[in-house]
Amino acid sequence: MKKSEAKAMLKSLKPKIDSVENESSAELESLLESQLHFSRKRDFSIWFQKLPDNVVEYLKHSLGDDSIEKMCEEHFCPPLYFQKDLLWVKTLNSIQKNKGEIKTYKESDFFQVKRIEERLNYIVSNDKIAILKFFQNKDKKEKVEKAKQFVIEHPKPLEDLDKRIESWSQLYEMSSDDLTHLIQNRLEWLPLLQEKLGLKGYTSEDYLIKLCSQDLLKHQRFLDENSKDNILVEVMEAWENLKKIQAEKDIEACLSEVLEVDDDFPFLKRVISRYSFLTGILNATTADLCEECYITDFEADKVKELSQNAANQIRETAYPKLHPDHLGEMDLKLLNLLRNYLDYPKGKEEAEQNIKNNIATWFEEKEKLKSVALNRCYANSLDYINYTNWCEDESKLYQFYASIKSEKYYDIPLEIIDYDKEELRLHFTQNSASYYALIEQVTGAKRVYSPNDLPSLIVKEVSKFEVNKDGLSVIMRPYQEFGVKYALHHKNTLLGDEMGLGKTIQAIGVANHLFQNGKKHIIIVSPLSVLENWNREVTKWSQLKTYIYRGTGKSKKYEKWYENGGVLLTNYEQCKKLVEESNNELFDFLVVDEAHYIKNPETRRTISVTTLAKLAEYKLFMTGTPLENRLIEMKHLIKLLNPEVGRKLSSRYWKPADFRREMSTVYLRRKREEVLDELPQKDEYYIWSEFSDEQQEFYDEGVRQGSGGVMKMRRAAFYGKKPQKIAQIIDICNQAEENGRKVLVFSFFKEGVLNRLLDELPNVSPIMISGSISASQRQEAIDEFSNNPNQTTLLCQIEAGGVGLNIQAANVVIICEPQWKPSTELQAIGRSYRMGQTRDVMVYRLLTKKSIDESITQLLGKKINLFNTFANDSTVAAAYNQNEEIEVIKNDSQLKQKVLEIEKKRLEAKEKMYLKN
Repeated sequence: MKKSEAKAMLKSLKPKIDSVENESSAELESLLESQLHFSRKRDFSIWFQKLPDNVVEYLKHSLGDDSIEKMCEEHFCPPLYFQKDLLWVKTLNSIQKNKGEIKTYKESDFFQVKRIEERLNYIVSNDKIAILKFFQNKDKKEKVEKAKQFVIEHPKPLEDLDKRIESWSQLYEMSSDDLTHLIQNRLEWLPLLQEKLGLKGYTSEDYLIKLCSQDLLKHQRFLDENSKDNILVEVMEAWENLKKIQAEKDIEACLSEVLEVDDDFPFLKRVISRYSFLTGILNATTADLCEECYITDFEADKVKELSQNAANQIRETAYPKLHPDHLGEMDLKLLNLLRNYLDYPKGKEEAEQNIKNNIATWFEEKEKLKSVALNRCYANSLDYINYTNWCEDESKLYQFYASIKSEKYYDIPLEIIDYDKEELRLHFTQNSASYYALIEQVTGAKRVYSPNDLPSLIVKEVSKFEVNKDGLSVIMRPYQEFGVKYALHHKNTLLGDEMGLGKTIQAIGVANHLFQNGKKHIIIVSPLSVLENWNREVTKWSQLKTYIYRGTGKSKKYEKWYENGGVLLTNYEQCKKLVEESNNELFDFLVVDEAHYIKNPETRRTISVTTLAKLAEYKLFMTGTPLENRLIEMKHLIKLLNPEVGRKLSSRYWKPADFRREMSTVYLRRKREEVLDELPQKDEYYIWSEFSDEQQEFYDEGVRQGSGGVMKMRRAAFYGKKPQKIAQIIDICNQAEENGRKVLVFSFFKEGVLNRLLDELPNVSPIMISGSISASQRQEAIDEFSNNPNQTTLLCQIEAGGVGLNIQAANVVIICEPQWKPSTELQAIGRSYRMGQTRDVMVYRLLTKKSIDESITQLLGKKINLFNTFANDSTVAAAYNQNEEIEVIKNDSQLKQKVLEIEKKRLEAKEKMYLKN
């Protein structure tokens, strides 16, 4: 045997030995691979054609990849065990059976083949050509010859191996048991099948699913950068810049007295006396402080530390206020962004949110699919039912992807509109409450509302209440949302928030929640003067249907309301008729606006409203002035809402702690300074005048007439030629116009005061707000005044225009004469100084010396003190102990009598002096 022959034999033998050692059948495995690839090509074509329309096109367009189909096929795993044509399964079954035979052979006769292989290897390694054999070791030459002899003498093992290999390449017929066994042990064979498909170690999600994931994540980032939410990112940045500017202004204006002197830091007194402002201390060096204030280095360092802490606190709490007349570049940028946010197309916003939600849902569904089987390869390890379900869920995932991609606004870039500066200023002036509410919501720069005057248990219970805001288009402030929760939690509430804090919004929030939760019948009772305003507010901020119950068609309106639900709006004068028409039918929610109108239990309107209240499951009484003349009026309102609490308040034996707890379940009141940061400054001025001789004579005549002359006394300052008060009003109005401000002028008197001003004032609104015009006419007049630059003054009868109207367009208020009730003036001022006012408000009270104006003002002081003592907090137990000691004028008639006595004494003294002289 030649070496070349041995080498050829070894080369032929090597793959056969490998096949045995690997217990594999090379020809069958090659056949299996070709069958699997054929199956993949066929099944991929079927699967690919069934994909939802446009899936691949969407991906090509989005990812810019034209090889998607090819790559999908390369990564595709056919449904292996779940095909109708199972040729490859027959091949796999034969491979499995041969595997057993090969194993048996390997453990028995195969060693003989290995011995032949060993000899052949020795021959190939050691057999030399003739000339080299001369130099070869004798033993090696002999071993080579023996090896050749062994191979020649043992041909049978190799012949046997060839026959076996030939038999191992044959396909076996399959029995049903064979198929069952194969499927039951499919996990064992899965790695081999993956390898033959080129998917060995394929441990990621399917290729097309991976591409869909990448595309949706890409669009998620696009939405983050091009949707409504991205505006908020820019808002936050602009707000922080404004906050820094405001903080530095606040620090610069901060007095050094902010550093409190106490026993621990007595040396601060010397520093404060030397440096008036905090910035002086911040800018001073340690050496400067030591030298100028005679303190030690340690003390100087402590001063610097305390000053820096104070400055940091100012920076943290700085709250920029946007003044429409002084808007800087950064102010305008912020307002422009907020306007874009507020005016963002509703359809686009909803579509974008829908896309975001759908993308999130798509990924959730994908994870569910992966939790069953990572990809199509591993899905083959499932049983038939679960495999079929997996394939259906995969198909749904592609359908879902296509539906997301087809949605409107899917890839429209964000366009920030650059509004005209003047338009922006005007829009902010008219909608500042919405702007500030949005700023609070976005930046978190809000005064944390903590109702400290309420027991913590009640606060905790109320705060847990979930408000249904579906259908609301208003962004509620934190304190407003608390008010809504409070009213819903306790069901019977007296809401006594200061004027201008948005009690109307809170009432709408309660009504909307109840309506959305199936309690659909709501009645709102208000003064006629604000009925139309209520109609506008409900329509503007909610989707609740309104019905105005007054006039000739009111019965039909009631029937529609009763049938469909919604908000029935009516005024106090219609309540008796409404009670009769309702036939004592129960309804869900009653709102009573300006509830102090029913403080007297004897009046017809109080009786009618009380009857209505008994029919309502939820009740909300609203007034900024729950107590005017005496505590009993407040008790009456509370008794209407909660008779049990009212009974306890009337008892002489209640304990203060119990009183506090009981009151806190009925009465909620917040002040402007407690809940609003953005309210501008309010300055009040007392403008004095003197009577002319003609006016004095007119006034004295009124005093002599007694109670019948009181009205004459109150308007005497407007009598005759060139009254000083009219000159003062004209002067104030002219100055306001020059400064771009609008003016509200309030007087009790239409004749002799307002009608005269209507003739004498420039640029005055031709329509006066008075009791003689309808509610809709009032609102139209206010709208015209607010929007017409040529109307700078609006005249109002204080009893008509001082209640329930919003007139933030004006920021100058003139009260022509003092009123009998403090609440009347507060209500009037509150028409302008309320949430939504952006300019500083100036209040001018016109008073005449040595007249009834002085007397009323002096006596009103006592009534204001009473109101502040009892009604300014939700819980008034501490003050209640003092009620027996407070001497007040109990009603208007007593006040008028007292004033008349004072003025008579003044006149008598003057006449005595005249006679003496």
